[in-house]
Amino acid sequence: FYGIVCEHEWGDWTSNGNNTHTGKCSLCGEKVTENCTFVDGVCSVCGAQEVVTHSVTVGYTVNGNSAATLPEGVTVEILGKDGQPVTDLANVVEGTITIKVTAEGFDIVVTCNDTSVTMDGGAGTFDLTADATLSVTLTTQTEHKGTAEDPYSVADALAIASAMGQGN
Repeated sequence: FYGIVCEHEWGDWTSNGNNTHTGKCSLCGEKVTENCTFVDGVCSVCGAQEVVTHSVTVGYTVNGNSAATLPEGVTVEILGKDGQPVTDLANVVEGTITIKVTAEGFDIVVTCNDTSVTMDGGAGTFDLTADATLSVTLTTQTEHKGTAEDPYSVADALAIASAMGQGN
């Protein structure tokens, strides 16, 4: 006994949102997933837009010193399409990216590939069209009292010492 070989009839192909698409045979129900074939950024089979990703590297400077960790209470969040948090910085989908920094008591400066990102209310956006390096610089505001986890910078200490030496 030999099985009958289906001469597949593929209907519409559906994008999986990750540069692949799935088709289903209308005769036997078999499903097949294949890589999209892009022409000018559009799949010629399913019509999906090509998903392009880039890596984003984030570096931190706190009071003039490179930092591997952020001070207590400081958060940095990278948001991608539709405001969704980016969980894989090695594969960030191309488009407008939002960076949100919560850092009470700090002045915040953010650059993307050495270009300043305008921050408004702790949030700024940039267009991701290639691999990017974000630099987040936090500088303690002058009224900061200093803690063991977040001490004064040397410049702050010298300014305070100078003011005290002048009887201020």
